[in-house]
Amino acid sequence: CKVKYTGNHNSTGSTLEEGGTIITPSYSYWPNTFSLYNMCGNVAEWTQEGYAVGGSWNDYMNECKIDFRHPRYSDTFRSKTIGFRCVMEVVNFKSNQNIKPAEIDAKIIEKSMGLIPDSAKLWFVSFTETPQNWYASFLKENNVKINQIQHQNWLKQTPYLTMLNYGKIEVFAEYPVVNITYDAAVNYCKWLQNKYHSDPNRKYKKVQFRLPTEEEWLQASQAGNPANPLPLSEDQLRNSKGCYLYNFMAQVGNPKNAFYQAAGSLDGSEYPAKVNAYFPNDYGLYNVSGNVAEMLNYQGLSKGGSWLSKGEEIYLKASSDGYTQPRCDLGFRVVMEVL
Repeated sequence: CKVKYTGNHNSTGSTLEEGGTIITPSYSYWPNTFSLYNMCGNVAEWTQEGYAVGGSWNDYMNECKIDFRHPRYSDTFRSKTIGFRCVMEVVNFKSNQNIKPAEIDAKIIEKSMGLIPDSAKLWFVSFTETPQNWYASFLKENNVKINQIQHQNWLKQTPYLTMLNYGKIEVFAEYPVVNITYDAAVNYCKWLQNKYHSDPNRKYKKVQFRLPTEEEWLQASQAGNPANPLPLSEDQLRNSKGCYLYNFMAQVGNPKNAFYQAAGSLDGSEYPAKVNAYFPNDYGLYNVSGNVAEMLNYQGLSKGGSWLSKGEEIYLKASSDGYTQPRCDLGFRVVMEVL
């Protein structure tokens, strides 16, 4: 029986039975679902950070796995087992691709909020972190300097210039707003409150929109069970199929070559994911752990951790984090309290 291998690596069957004694043509074997050939095996590929990933014809199978990383090589290093492929990054888009401001009225606002059971007061929390298209509606009416998104912060976080368009183009409309100040988040809450009160069809006569207190944030995130270490009750960062349940920095690779990589990138999102990504907790709230950290009503304090947090940093009670300025991993969600 002739075995068909999925990559050219160092094994008797791969090199002798499949015809690739050393390096095979670029279009050998089967492409992945993005139609990319030889992502693993054949030749390892340089990354911008100086690592060679993917393994080569001279590596053993475990060294060709996606989550295996060789040590970083010097800029002058050359090898018969290392090549490269290019990335073409689009950094400028036509203006007609800008984020379209969301249409917001009282009924839409009410549908976006989840009721938090509480005998002391009637209050709600937004099901998701504040999305870009809702913030775009706010900016359309309040585009002053203090409220503007500081897009240039992405240059401190990533070499990908495309991320400068995060918050600008329609593809990011349902992603959480980041790179804004605490004052901007407070101004947004005041704007949303005025928006609600100006609608004669609103359900409640008088409400207050604001950032949550730490106690409220924990109450909402634990979904009625103070013992919950994570929003989904179980003390697990992955489900039974091995899929990540939160967007954070996961430790991958074998113990000798372990490194941190965005868990979302292994499941589909390398930076912030959409506001309704992953599974909601029992109150219907998405991404209270991971994705982006969430501002509290006390300036300089956030909860929940983010896509830049390690696994142990997104546990609900351990996820407090201080901040002094806008960040690429810091956003907010809103409380609506009925007065």
